[in-house]
Amino acid sequence: MKKLFIVVLYKINVEDSPTIKSFINCELFSNKNNSFVIWDNSPSPRIEQNLTYVATLPNTRYISHTENTPLAKVYNTVVAENTSADYIAIFDQDTEIKDFDYEKKLDLAIEHNPNINLFMPIIRSLNGQIYSPGKNILPAKNRKIKSISYGINRCKNLVGISSGLVISANYLRNVYKFNEKLKLYGVDTDFFYHYAKNNRYLYLLELDIAHDLSFENTGISKEENWRRFLERNYAYLDIYTNSFEKLFVHIWMIYYKILKKCNLLRYK
Repeated sequence: MKKLFIVVLYKINVEDSPTIKSFINCELFSNKNNSFVIWDNSPSPRIEQNLTYVATLPNTRYISHTENTPLAKVYNTVVAENTSADYIAIFDQDTEIKDFDYEKKLDLAIEHNPNINLFMPIIRSLNGQIYSPGKNILPAKNRKIKSISYGINRCKNLVGISSGLVISANYLRNVYKFNEKLKLYGVDTDFFYHYAKNNRYLYLLELDIAHDLSFENTGISKEENWRRFLERNYAYLDIYTNSFEKLFVHIWMIYYKILKKCNLLRYK
C-alpha cells in the first residue's frame, strides 16, 4: 500500500514543524512505500536551508510557492501529479502524532475496510476538547461532541478538521476535487459536505492527535473576529448546493449583522 503525505507550511522551516518532527518520531520516513510532499507557502522561505534538511528525509519533495497558494489548489495539484499513491494524507504544519503505532493502526484499518474512502483521527484542542469530528446541526452551524465511538461511523452530518485526514486516492481522482473557489475558510467543510453526499461511512481511527487550533486564539481583536466570521460564512455560499441551505446562510448573516449593529454580539 502506497501512501502520500502532504504537509503545508507557512512561515516556518521544515525542521521546526511539529508535524514533521512527529513523522520522524513515528518513523513514517522509514517506510519505503510512503512518499512526502512538503508545500511551503511562506512569503520568505529559507529555501536552501529547507532543501538541505529535506535531502535527509527519504522520498520527500519540497515545493516553495511564495504567493500562498490556496489549500484546495495545493491538494488538487499534488494529487494530480502523484498517480501511484493509494491513499493521500493531508496535514498542516502543527499537527502532532503522539502515538508511535499510528501507521500500524492506520494500515490495519485500511486493510480491514477497503471500501471506506476516509480515515480520520480525533483532533483535540490544547485543552483536551474534541474539535474534530463535530456535528453539523444546521447549515453554517456546527456543534462540538463530547464523545464518539472509534471505528466505522455514519458520515451524515459529521464535519471535521482536514489536517490528519487519510483519503482514498481513487476517491480524489475520480469523484471529488477540492473546491478551488475557497481561498482559506471552508475547505474542510466542503470536503465533508460532499463526502456525505457520495458515501455512507467513514472510519474513525483509534488515535487522538494534538492540534494547535488557530481559531482558539483569544488574543485577536473583535474586528478580526468579525472579519473571520464573515469570511467563513461567505465560504458557505460557495459550498452549499441546496437553495434552502444558501437561504439559511443569508438569514444567519443578516441576524448577526443586526446583533453587531445593536452592540449585542458576543465574541468568544
